[in-house]
Amino acid sequence: TQVKVMSQRHMIEGRWCDCKFPNSKQHADEPLRSRKVFVRRLTEDMTADELRQFFSKFGDVTDVFMPKPFRAFAFVTFADDQVAHSLCGEELIFKGASLHISEHLNARQQIERGRFTKSQGGFGNQDGFANNRGGGGLGGSPNSNMSGGG
Repeated sequence: TQVKVMSQRHMIEGRWCDCKFPNSKQHADEPLRSRKVFVRRLTEDMTADELRQFFSKFGDVTDVFMPKPFRAFAFVTFADDQVAHSLCGEELIFKGASLHISEHLNARQQIERGRFTKSQGGFGNQDGFANNRGGGGLGGSPNSNMSGGG
C-alpha cells in the first residue's frame, strides 16, 4: 500500500503533493537536511513558473510555492537535498533583484534554534502570538499558551 501511495501524485486543496520517504541520516548525530529552501526579496512581477525555470539550472525543482496575497517570499523544493543545501546563504540575481536563499525551517526547528524568543520577538503583538491574556507567545512567557506548565 505504501508503494501505491508513493507512486502517485495527489491533489490536496489545489496543490500537487508527492508522498516520499523522509531523508535518512547517515550518522545518528547528523541533522536531516531539507530539500526545501526559503527565498526572500521577491518582487511582485515574479511568478512561480519563472522561479521554477530559474532554479532549475541548479537542479530538478519539484515545487515552487508563493503565498497569495504577495508577501515577497517563496519556498522552492528540489528533488535533491544537496542542491538545496548548496544554495543556502547565497544571494542570487533574478530579474534585477538580489534574492536571498536560506534553509527552510519548520516551526519546531525555529523554536529549537531560538528564532521565536522573547528577546527577538515573533508573530503578532509584542513578543509572540497574540492572545487574550496580554501578549506573550512562543517565547516561554508565563502568559503564553505555548509555554510549559499551567
